[in-house]
Parts: sequence; C-alpha cells; structure tokens
Amino acid sequence: MRSSKSITRDAVFLFINLKTYEFLKVTTLIDSIIYSQEVLYKSMKLIEEFLGAEKSLIFQLDSDRDEIFYKFIKDGKEDETKEIRFKIGEGIAGFVAATRKPFLSQNIRNDPHFSDVIEKKIGIKTNSLIAVPLESKDTLIGVIEVINKKDGKKFDSRDLKLLLSISELIGIAINNAFLYEKIKKKFEITDHKLKITKERLLSSEKLASLGSFANAIAHEVLNPVMVIAGFIRRIQKITPSNDLRWKYLIQILPQLERLERVVHDIANFAEMEPGTLSEGDINTKIRKVVSNLLSIIKQRGITIDLKLKDGLPHILMDKRYISLAIFHILMNSIEAMPNGGKIMIKTDKKEDNILVEVIDTGKGIKAEHIDKVFNPLFTSKTKSTGLGMTIVNHIISYEHGGKVEIESKEGKGTKVRLLIPTKIRG
Repeated sequence: MRSSKSITRDAVFLFINLKTYEFLKVTTLIDSIIYSQEVLYKSMKLIEEFLGAEKSLIFQLDSDRDEIFYKFIKDGKEDETKEIRFKIGEGIAGFVAATRKPFLSQNIRNDPHFSDVIEKKIGIKTNSLIAVPLESKDTLIGVIEVINKKDGKKFDSRDLKLLLSISELIGIAINNAFLYEKIKKKFEITDHKLKITKERLLSSEKLASLGSFANAIAHEVLNPVMVIAGFIRRIQKITPSNDLRWKYLIQILPQLERLERVVHDIANFAEMEPGTLSEGDINTKIRKVVSNLLSIIKQRGITIDLKLKDGLPHILMDKRYISLAIFHILMNSIEAMPNGGKIMIKTDKKEDNILVEVIDTGKGIKAEHIDKVFNPLFTSKTKSTGLGMTIVNHIISYEHGGKVEIESKEGKGTKVRLLIPTKIRG
C-alpha cells in the first residue's frame, strides 16, 4: 500500500504537467486565431478547462459609454441580441475594471459588489469567483470573470495567479485581433497576408508573456520536481538493478531531469537583460564558439569547415548574446547528426548586412515544422527544451535588428542564415 506522502507527490507531479500542458494549449490555439470573436470564444473555453471552472466570461470595455459588456457567444459567433452590461464600478466585473486589481472571493454572496444579474442570465448560482483586469500594453481592454470550480472547491490565490498569467496572453491576442480586423477592413488584404502581419506583431509580446508565465509557475514546478527527483535518486541507490522496480526508476528520472531543464531554461530566457552593444568582429566570435565545441564535434564524428571572409567590417553587437546565438545554432546541427556529418560556416557581406550561414548535413526539418521552429518550447527532439531557436531569433531580430532565415529538407540537412546589420536600425 502506497503512503499518503507518495500519493501527494504523484498528485503534485500530475497537476504540474497538466497545468503546463494546458498553458501551451492556450498559447498555441490563441496564436492560431485572427478574428476577435474566435479569440474570445476559445479563450473562455480554455480558461474553463485550465482552471476546472464551470463558467468564464470575458467582458470588453466600451469606453464611449463608460461600461463593460459581455456578449453571449455560440459556436464562435456573437449573439447580438444577448449581452450583459455593467457600468464601470458596478458588479464584480465593473469593480475590477474600476480598480484594475485582481479579485478573489470564496464567499461571493456576502461581497458588497456582488450582483445576481449574471446568475439570472447564465443560470448558474455563484459560490466562488475570481476576476482579473484584461490589459494590453498597460491599457484596460476588459475583465475576465471566472465562476465556480467544477469540483465544488473554492478558488484560491494559486488559481488567481495562474489566471493573471493567462490574461496577459489573452489581452495580447484580443487587442491584436481587433487591430487585424481594422487593417483588413481598411486595406482589404487577404487572410494569408493578415496572418503574416499577426505573426510579426505577436512575436515580441508573446516572448514577454512567457516570462510572466515562468515566474508564475516556476516555484510550483521546480521545487516539487526537485524533491521528487531527490527521492527517486535515493530509492535508486538502495534498489538492486535486478529488482523489477529498477526499470521504472531509470525511466522516471530522465523525465524529471528534462522537466527541470525546461523550467530552468524558461526562467533563464525570461530573465535575459537587454543587450549591451559594442564593436566586434563576427569571425572572432564564431571561431571562439567553434573552439569551445570542438571536443563534442570530434566525438560525434563531425567535420567542420570554416569559410570566414577576411576584412569584414566590425558590427555593433552584444558579444555574449551573439556567441549564445551561434552556440545554439551549432548545437542544433550537432544534435541533428548523431552518426556524424559535416558543418560548414560561411560569412560574407551582403549590402548593409553581415551574412552568417551555418549549413549541416543532418536530419533536416519537416516542411510542416519550419514555421514553428521559433515558437517557444517547440521541439521534435526528445532531449531539447525547444528554446534554442527562440533565443537565436530574439537575439538576432530584437537585440540586433537583424533577421534569421531557415532552409531545410528532411533527410538532407539544414541551412540557417543570419543577416546582421552593420549599423543598428532605429
């Protein structure tokens, strides 16, 4: 019979994985939507799933009337005939809009701001409630209100903290959805072009929101995982290798260690400071990174060919970050060639840019995955956290005003091209 402590640890572990998985669903599904009605509908459904809630409502701000309103949505479409409106300051949602502070109540019916208007409209008796302001770029755009947990328990501060993290992504998605619709209406551009505009607008904001999520769950995830991993290691030491339980232990530990790496990498990425630029030679940085990786390159049976053009102009760079970007690109190439291969690194000057190309003969990337390689946590490798190319893109595009391009063919290899301006663009 298992001890209560063992059951509790397992429950915590499952809870952590579920929450991380659901959060990634929020980022993935919301990022794939352009239109505001769909964003609202999908967001509410995912909040309910994420928090195990009976009902969630996203109120939008009507600044002209000094009100917030919720429109009933069915199958992703708003019902223009059914809506709930509150004046700013009225009801719980109106109170949150007025104060712009999160709200938690485990005994809502005794709260002076409580109104039964929503109960009458949706037919659910409110027992526990959390609500947070919905903002984008420090501007109020609405309120998220979540009603009752399906299991009958009360919402707590942990639920509120998680909802705050989700609200950042939803705020970005809704605000951008409204913007895309305005752009399309004004310029009558196609859905395909609208999606490209969306991806460019979302990228930097999504990376920032990842940091908030990391801060919200890092304590919950990392500490229990470290405790569990510690106990597993102790059990492993006292368990004979011929014991039936040994094969389970050696499978569990690598998964826990991978989860530790994921959380560490997310937290480290979230804490990246803005770069400090100074003049430097790109060829020197490449040679240094290659030198540091030479032992693992040789161990893997990989040959490396440097075709670095002499006399390239120095560029303004954060030397530490440029080295980090090159490191991640090379590690991807190395991991793509477990049985050996070839890496070629070329540099040149192209117009007002320094061109860096890293070409490998590895496994390549599936065509359907090319557009996803910069997404946080996307990976097709079992030992990777999926942040390498996200970091590369952040460093080159946002810290240095450059561009990252990828060409790849499955089974043939991959070419990563960096275009770094010789002068930082304003």
